[in-house]
Amino acid sequence: MSISAEKYYLRVGRAADLKNPRERFIYRFLEILPGTLVWTTLIG
Repeated sequence: MSISAEKYYLRVGRAADLKNPRERFIYRFLEILPGTLVWTTLIG
C-alpha cells in the first residue's frame, strides 16, 4: 500500500493536478469562495 496513492490530495498545488473533474470543481470553488465573501462584505 503506497502512501502517495492513498493520500494524493496532500500534494495538490493546482487544480490541474487533480484528475477527477468533480474534485477539480470543488478545489476551484473553495479557492474562489474567500474572495467572493470578502467582496460581498465590502460591497454589500
